[in-house]
Amino acid sequence: MEYTVISVDKSGENIKTLVDSLSEDAYESIMDSVGQLQTAMLSKDYIAITLENIRELKQCMNAIDLADRRSFQSINRYVYNILGVFYAWIEYWESNYKTTFAPVKKKYYDKYFEYRMMYNLRRYMTHCEMAVTQIECHFDKDEMFIYIEPEKLLQHPKQLQKVFIPELEDMVSKSQKIDLGSLISKFERLYTEMNQELLGNLTPLVQPHVSKLSAYIEFENGLANSSYIREKDTGKNGFGITSFLTLFVEKMMMRGMKG
Repeated sequence: MEYTVISVDKSGENIKTLVDSLSEDAYESIMDSVGQLQTAMLSKDYIAITLENIRELKQCMNAIDLADRRSFQSINRYVYNILGVFYAWIEYWESNYKTTFAPVKKKYYDKYFEYRMMYNLRRYMTHCEMAVTQIECHFDKDEMFIYIEPEKLLQHPKQLQKVFIPELEDMVSKSQKIDLGSLISKFERLYTEMNQELLGNLTPLVQPHVSKLSAYIEFENGLANSSYIREKDTGKNGFGITSFLTLFVEKMMMRGMKG
C-alpha cells in the first residue's frame, strides 16, 4: 500500500501535500518510531503511579485508627501497591532499556539501603507474608511509629538476597527496627532522583525518532501545521503526526515527575 503525507493549516481550509508517495517501508519506519516513543512515554506512567501509591500510603498512615483491626491490612495493602508498581517499573526499564538502566540501578542499589530494602521487601511480601507488623505509640509525645521487624524477614532467608541478609542481621543484633515512614520518605526521594537521571539518559535514545517524525511537519510563523499520513487509494487519514508528537512532548517535558 502507498501513502501520502498532507499538511493542514490552522484554519483547516488549506491542505498541502508534503509527500505524494510514501512507500510501505517508509510508513513502517515511521510507525516503528511511533512505537519507540510510545514505549518511552510509559516511563512517566510508572513514575506517576508509584508516587501516587506512596501518597496514598502516607495518607493512610496519617489517618490510622488504632481501634480498627483492619489498620494493618490497609497499611500492608498500600505497601503492596507500591512494591508491585516498583517491580513493574524495574521490568519496564530492563526489558526496553537494559544498558541504560543497569549502571543507574547498580549505583542506587549500592548507595541506598532503602532501594535494597524495597527490592527485597517486594520478594518477601510476594512469596511470604505481610511485612508491616508493629505499631508503637507514645501518647505522651503524640508520636506513632509503624515498623517492619528485621527478625521476621530473616525467618524466610530464601526470599532475601544473600548480600542483603547481613544488613538485617546487623539490625537485629542492635535491636533496630525499620520505620516505615522513614523508609518510604527516603525511597520516594531516591526514586524521584533516579528517574530524573534515567529520563535524562533516555533523551538521546528518543531524539532520532522525534527528528524522523518532525521531518514530516510543516511550520508557519513558528507554529506546526497538522500533518497526517493518508492512505493514497482510499484517502483515509491513517495517523496524525503532529498531534502525536505534541502529546509526546507535553508528557515527556512536563515539569516534575508525575507525567
